[in-house]
Amino acid sequence: MNLQQLRSLREADIGIATEALAQHASLATLPCYRWTHLVLVPPGHPLERPGGAELTLRELAAYPLISYEPGFTGRSHIDAAFVAAGLRPEFALVAMDADVIKTYVRLGLGVGIIAAVAFDPQRDAPLQALEARHLFEPNLTRLAVRRDALLRDVDYAFIAAFAPPDPAGQPHAGARAGSCCSRCSATACACTRSSGIAIASQCWALSIGPM
Repeated sequence: MNLQQLRSLREADIGIATEALAQHASLATLPCYRWTHLVLVPPGHPLERPGGAELTLRELAAYPLISYEPGFTGRSHIDAAFVAAGLRPEFALVAMDADVIKTYVRLGLGVGIIAAVAFDPQRDAPLQALEARHLFEPNLTRLAVRRDALLRDVDYAFIAAFAPPDPAGQPHAGARAGSCCSRCSATACACTRSSGIAIASQCWALSIGPM
């Protein structure tokens, strides 16, 4: 069952994902952080770059690829990059988990493309990570809640920790000013400005603080 199905069934208070969250009108989302992909090869692979030369999409497309399933973990940006370059690479294997992809690469089944944050040089040795941020668009992880949700204090505390407001005191990037604060019935009031995600009980405002 995917994230959207879980949310539709009201089985989750908060969702965190990279793909497609912002496309669902029933969800209100906050941008959390950006991340990139990297290319993973076994030691001695022809794609290794001892001189620091940048990898190209055409070089990458010459090998069987192993990456995430479509619709997960930034796969849409990977596919879009190859389409824009007029390339049709072979995805020999797909998986939802980076550790599975790394295992396939260790077995010599193909070249991996994974989230850079999923690679640890010590733990994942002897696999070699190749820079790929110049090849694929960066990904934006979002936090989402249902627009009709009544959240608890613990939910607000988690949201504030995971997607904190801008240090200057402004709403988080991508948020919009409060539209009807349930505490004072004002628009963009001091309540919403001072607290950073306001989730009103009768309407939505992305500003912060339990109502």
